[in-house]
Amino acid sequence: MRFWILPIILTICVIPFKAQAETGSLAWWFLPEVSDDLPHEVEEDSVGAWTELWERPTFDSDVQPNTIMEQALGAKWVGLAPDKAGKPSVVYVALAGKLIVEFKGEAARSGTMDDEKIHWSDGTKSPLYAFRKRHRRRGRSTVIKFEKMNLPPLASKTKILPVWSAESLDLFLTKLSGGTEKMTPRDLSAVAQIENANGGLLNFKYSNDCDFKDRQKIEDALASIEPKLTCWMSQNTTSGSRLLAALLQKPTISCRPRAPMTQEHCGMASLPLVEGFFPAHLQISLALNRCQDELGFTLTHEIFHLAGLTDKPEDMLSATQDSEACSGFPATLDFENQGEGFLNDFQVQTRMMIFRKVRDEAEHWGWTEGEKSYLLGVICARMGDKYCSRNFFQKAAESPLPGTVSLPEGGDVTWASLAQYQFFDSISEDIQRMHELVKYLHRDSNGALLRRIEAGVHRLHEFFVARQALEAVLDNKRVCSSETDEHVLCEDLAQIVKTPWFRNP
Repeated sequence: MRFWILPIILTICVIPFKAQAETGSLAWWFLPEVSDDLPHEVEEDSVGAWTELWERPTFDSDVQPNTIMEQALGAKWVGLAPDKAGKPSVVYVALAGKLIVEFKGEAARSGTMDDEKIHWSDGTKSPLYAFRKRHRRRGRSTVIKFEKMNLPPLASKTKILPVWSAESLDLFLTKLSGGTEKMTPRDLSAVAQIENANGGLLNFKYSNDCDFKDRQKIEDALASIEPKLTCWMSQNTTSGSRLLAALLQKPTISCRPRAPMTQEHCGMASLPLVEGFFPAHLQISLALNRCQDELGFTLTHEIFHLAGLTDKPEDMLSATQDSEACSGFPATLDFENQGEGFLNDFQVQTRMMIFRKVRDEAEHWGWTEGEKSYLLGVICARMGDKYCSRNFFQKAAESPLPGTVSLPEGGDVTWASLAQYQFFDSISEDIQRMHELVKYLHRDSNGALLRRIEAGVHRLHEFFVARQALEAVLDNKRVCSSETDEHVLCEDLAQIVKTPWFRNP
């Protein structure tokens, strides 16, 4: 079949037919906009990295959440088990995937992270990854009774399809127009990729080391194991909810082995430190040349790790048996969501607790002034206090911050340029914003952080700011001096247009 990429925007109505679309399938959970129906509150930035994730114990939107997981570039934290006043009893804070602090009441301990473990100040260690060895132990299948929930049909939605060149869209449109063929998770993954061509089934992203054939092989394996995951989640609601929280954070699949994998390992996955909280970005690494025909089993094994299961043989055997208890038919899942927000003190209490602890005790944990200021700036920004965030981001930008931070979509930036960018982004006044943009581009001439959010309107806005700043200088005595405007000089625009960010849009 010849598939033409048309330079137009297509508009179609995606109508999920209950009989054909397998509404109990996990694939439906991660289609665009469906996450609103999950027992979570989420906020997503423009490049698809979750910046805030709330987890409720039930599907009732009025129920107070029991977990809040937040992440900003370079900072992540989780609050757990709130008391009656809404104050979290346990909090973890991680910075740049390198530093971490655990709060339990008034006690706190710090730690450092390497490629494999967290090394706590009290001498204990916590693993960051779990491994799947090349030779598996085959468990015996069994049928287990379990309670079922029913998932209501999705409401019909009009979707705008941008120009896109991902695989399987032509087949999907053919099936959709016919209305008789059974939709499969593999078909639905094509829809999930419409808004993110690098996305895959169950909300996974792919790293740059996965080529088209690798992705196709993995997607086919995910499609075959997805009903088993649905079956397992229906019987293990607590672990299933944690897996759901992990998948909402868009884990990355890498198609090459990476440290600390060894030759005996076929796969490696991130482990949650506690209740779905991952100090660093979630990732599954596969040694495809070693997995061979066990790719499906390996992926199932690693996805179980994302849910918090360890490599204990009895745990994996039990999970495998549960996942096969539905005889290949996906369980149906049902929950009610009124689509209403909720308001409680847990969010405020969590952030205030962290703010006070970091402010008062960061020195005892071995954090630098820059690291402390950066996290305080993040907290202020998340609480909507722009003056507070501006103050701390400026201190962080002016402090020495060695090292790099990994971006969720891949690539690294220096921590110093990240702090400078956050300071620039916290300023709304055009002329000063223009001036701070120059300072940021001095540290990151390619504008990697700017490019994360760039669309035409964003670049035009910054150019508009530049022109407006220049006009403000020219209209004021038509000379460039500190007496004209203390925030911006004529050289600002000249410096911006010389940068690779400006010259290579």
